[in-house]
Amino acid sequence: MQDLTRIFRRVQNVIRLAKTTATTIEKGVIQRVQARFNPLEVGDRNSMQTYGFASALPVGSDVVVVNVSGDNSNGIIVASNHQGSRPKNMVTNEVRIYNLEGTVIQVKAGEVNITAATKVNITTPEVTMSGKLTVAGDVVSTGGDVKAATISLKQHVHQNTQPGNGLSGAPKP
Repeated sequence: MQDLTRIFRRVQNVIRLAKTTATTIEKGVIQRVQARFNPLEVGDRNSMQTYGFASALPVGSDVVVVNVSGDNSNGIIVASNHQGSRPKNMVTNEVRIYNLEGTVIQVKAGEVNITAATKVNITTPEVTMSGKLTVAGDVVSTGGDVKAATISLKQHVHQNTQPGNGLSGAPKP
């Protein structure tokens, strides 16, 4: 009977739920997370994440721990959720990448919206776009060289132009 009880406990412990209780440990080759299973049981577990996506879990996140062979000392976090920051009211087929501050990338019906609190930086040698570009503000160029004169489309005034000839900005013939 004692063997059956031990086997039953191991089966019960194959999948467990817990909450994170400290910031993630990012020092090694795999992320480590401290998780509380109940008021008496707290321990560090490895956190497996999907390739190409990585996150440092906020304290208080729900985690799903899979314990190999039901052994609590051999658990791996395979899923996580932070209830307070998870986007709500999403529609079918909508995808979001988000953090505590809100949605970072949202894809919905083929449209991608990038929202940032202050600024979006793109570091690349070239940006290619097809279709119409609409800007609700100034467009500023530094000519690729910080020392070069800054040119603002909003503030720029063309010299030697003739109104109505369609050649604004072109020198007079």
